[in-house]
Amino acid sequence: MMREAVSNQCFTSFLVGSNKVPVDVLQYANDTIFFGEASMANVKTVKVILKSFEMVFGLRINFAKSKFGAIGQSEEWCLYAAKYFNRALLQFPFCYLGIPIGVNPKRKVVWDPIIRKFEDRLNRWMMGRGDQILFWEDAWAEDGIPLKDQFPDLYRISSQRNHIVADMGSFFESGWEWNLLWRRNLFDYEMGIASNFIDQISIIRLNSNLKDTWVWRADINGIFSTKSTYQVLKDEQASEVQYLAFQQLWDIKIPPRALSFAWRLLWDRLPTKDNLAKRQIQTDRLMPFLPQQA
Repeated sequence: MMREAVSNQCFTSFLVGSNKVPVDVLQYANDTIFFGEASMANVKTVKVILKSFEMVFGLRINFAKSKFGAIGQSEEWCLYAAKYFNRALLQFPFCYLGIPIGVNPKRKVVWDPIIRKFEDRLNRWMMGRGDQILFWEDAWAEDGIPLKDQFPDLYRISSQRNHIVADMGSFFESGWEWNLLWRRNLFDYEMGIASNFIDQISIIRLNSNLKDTWVWRADINGIFSTKSTYQVLKDEQASEVQYLAFQQLWDIKIPPRALSFAWRLLWDRLPTKDNLAKRQIQTDRLMPFLPQQA
């Protein structure tokens, strides 16, 4: 419909770059973004396209989550167009899929939340001498979860909250020994928690000859690579697409039996030959949908 609108000069696309490449629609998963010249003619055309889509396909558009924004127009014009479009006015800058839009991408502060997200999900410390790792705050334990999150009761009464690992004990001839300090004596119910805590940190062996290093958990070798990063982003996009599909599936006005079929299809729960084989169900005697060729 958008191509027809553009070809019939009912919609003026947004021109990008020195080559003036026309862009009018971007789609990701179930999201659609319209780009165009900031004019009421374009606003009216998009509204007609969306209404026509609903009527032709019988699907509902989630207008409650739709927003309208314009750059280079007065606030009065933007409010008028948003009211005509019956959408909320989009405020700049905004976030889309966790990425800030409408800000200077060269500023480090823009990317800090995304970097922290990758660090939290994909990185952990490999212990060396322990002079770079915060004992309670950093993810250096075997399961990659900070000790303050695993043992919050002990963290609250610790006298060494901001200490690095190297300051939490000493090297002796027999090896490393922990020296944990508390603001008060442990209560009876905390003794069991403390026992589990000691068991967990006791398996960590410090080495005074090695530096603390980051481990990239997205790669089996623990080494960062653009290939593994791309795979992480690809897997995350796939999960987001599936989540959005499930979220919007139940809003579709179709018979319950069709909804159930669609749900099973998205979850790969249909009794296909592959799925039946995984359940160790013999399919040789079952009638195939298509005749087998001789």
